[in-house]
Amino acid sequence: LSSEDKRTYIKMIALLPEYQNIGIGQYVIKKILNNLKKRGYSSVALYTDKSNIKAQKCYLKCGFDVTSKVVQKMSNGMVVNRCKMECFFHDSITIRGVNSNNYEEFIELMLKYAKELDEHQNRNTDPEILKKWTESIVIKQYDDGRCLKLCSYNSEIVGFLYGKIDKTDDKGFRKIGYGCIMEFYVTPECRRKGFGKAMYLEIEQFFRKNDVKHMYLPAAPVTGKPFWEKMGFIKTDEISPDNNQQVYEKELKVD
Repeated sequence: LSSEDKRTYIKMIALLPEYQNIGIGQYVIKKILNNLKKRGYSSVALYTDKSNIKAQKCYLKCGFDVTSKVVQKMSNGMVVNRCKMECFFHDSITIRGVNSNNYEEFIELMLKYAKELDEHQNRNTDPEILKKWTESIVIKQYDDGRCLKLCSYNSEIVGFLYGKIDKTDDKGFRKIGYGCIMEFYVTPECRRKGFGKAMYLEIEQFFRKNDVKHMYLPAAPVTGKPFWEKMGFIKTDEISPDNNQQVYEKELKVD
């Protein structure tokens, strides 16, 4: 618990067999997480055997995600496949608009995003086109029905989201009155750590506040379809003519 970067590890959690599967494990873990959160820690990590599915399910229910898979040599000489699981306290996540103070960081993020898109789609985006695209996103962020946000963790930029409510005068593929997630990006080193989910909840809340009942998005290769399915989106039969990507939709039901 003496970590200077306020990140800590759970070394071991064990329960006698007769006390398993009745909620005690989850209760203890959540108590530990709550205590660490109050003490100012930003994340907690642990390792579990890849074969220990029961433990992984318990940790997932408590807010952990599998962030990497490793092969470790134990003290007894055995080589074991293990999963590293981490839980990030979202109080340390800040989501805000693009302004003069973070504009340059947004530019760098857009360069990374465009590079990944180009690698997936085997193309090279013209730098001038990328510049105009970026400037257009920033300028339009304050238009009615638009949302541009940067996500940072402990003051480090980790991703951004850009969405809008489709209107009749919008160009290209559109669904009038629907909320559209146009761009969504988390840097590679920050994926599978809960940032994407936190960002998604931000844009969903924006649409809810604007009385949007349905959302959609063209599933770009960078974020990946499994993520959107996990967020509750369903694949449709539609293909966006703008980028030839599969369209996914989600109904925003009343809580």
